[in-house]
Amino acid sequence: MARLPDPAAAARLRKFTLAVLVLNVVAAGIAIVVNLPAQFGGVGTDASEEFLTRGTAISAPALPVVLMLLVLLLVTRRDRWGWLGIGLALLTAVTVGVGGFGEMAAEPTADTSKAVLTAAGIAWLVVAAVLIALATTATVRSRNVGEVDSPR
Repeated sequence: MARLPDPAAAARLRKFTLAVLVLNVVAAGIAIVVNLPAQFGGVGTDASEEFLTRGTAISAPALPVVLMLLVLLLVTRRDRWGWLGIGLALLTAVTVGVGGFGEMAAEPTADTSKAVLTAAGIAWLVVAAVLIALATTATVRSRNVGEVDSPR
C-alpha cells in the first residue's frame, strides 16, 4: 500500500514556503535599492547585477527560489509528486543553509556590513531548520492510502 505525506503537515510546509518566498522578494528589492550585494563566493559590488545568480546579502538567488516554487506546487499533492515536493523542501533547506553559513563567514565590505551578513546568515539558517522540521513532520506522520486518522 502506498504511503502519502501527512496533509496537515504538508499544508504547513506549503504556507511556510510561501511566506519565505514573499519575504525573499521583499528582501531582494530592499537589497537592490540599498545595494547589499552577496559576499558569499566572492566580493559582490552591485546587488542588481548578481541577484539572480548569487542572490544578495539578504536574499536567496534563483536556484532556491525555483526550488521553493516547485515545493509550493507539489508538496500538498496526494500522490508521489507530494513526496518529490518534500524532497525538494529538504534540498531547499540545504541550499539556503549553505548560503546562510557562507554569508556569515564572508568578509564585510563597504557595501555590506558584518552585522548584515551575520543577521542574514542566521535568518537563512533558521529558515533551513524550519524547512527540515516541517518536511520531517510531513514524512514521519505519513499514512497509508485509505488509512483513517485515529482519535488522539
